[in-house]
Parts: sequence; structure tokens; C-alpha cells
Amino acid sequence: MLNRILILYGTVTGNAEICANRAAEKLRAEGFACEVKDIFDVQADQLAQEQALLLCISTYGEGDPPDAAAALWEALVRDSAVRLPNLQFSVLGLGDSSYTRFCQCGIDFDTALERLGGRRLAPRVDCDVDYDQGSALWIQSVLGALKAEPRAI
Repeated sequence: MLNRILILYGTVTGNAEICANRAAEKLRAEGFACEVKDIFDVQADQLAQEQALLLCISTYGEGDPPDAAAALWEALVRDSAVRLPNLQFSVLGLGDSSYTRFCQCGIDFDTALERLGGRRLAPRVDCDVDYDQGSALWIQSVLGALKAEPRAI
């Protein structure tokens, strides 16, 4: 049963934070308890204690994580020491399609979370510079999946 949803954002320009706060607003309106945090403030082992994670993450330049996300990216994508068998997750990737590795950071996190034992709650959505429609569709997809899950709030 889901007691709380952790929504993390990693951003350079602030767009991922905007998306995270929009997601929290929509989910709270539906009765879900959410906590929004900067990805910099979370360690990999903390994710093992979570039941549900929504990650709004931008890609910087040619596929790199934002500076604030670098430590968690290293821990999950490269180190892989943590196991996440109880975690349900979904990723919203933000990027710029003029770059070769469009939304690569979101792709990396999505792949790593599943490889570490997490269960995808809703499919990853990759958004280009104009992210409003894509992020709204992602939020609706996440909300639909969460409504199908038993919860205790």
C-alpha cells in the first residue's frame, strides 16, 4: 500500500522542478500524499526505503545529468550497489532534441531503476524543449496507474 510518493527533480533551468511541482499538485488534488525534493538531497540507499518514486529529470548537454543529480546518477547507473525491490517508479525526461543524446539522463535513470529491482509504475515520457503537453500526459498516466494501486492515506 502506498503511503507517500516521493517526487524528485534534477534540473539546470528549473523546468524539471516546475514539472515535479505540477505533478505533486495534481496528485494531492486526488488525495495522494507527496513530497517534492531536489535530487541533490537524496542518497541511493534512501530510495530503498521508498515505495513510490516519480523522477523529473533534465539532460544537460550531450546526455549528462544536471550537476545536482550527478551523485545519485553515479550511484544508480554506474555503481548499482543498492537494490530497490519495493520501489514503483516513473520517469519524466526533459531534454532538447537538437542534441544527439536526447533525454539520455532520463533514459539512464529509467533503465537503472528497473535493473535495480524497481517496478515501472507508468512508462517514461521524454519531452523536448516544449514540455507542457508531454509532462501533462505523463502526470495523467502516473495518476491512472496510482489510482489502480491499493493505498493507505
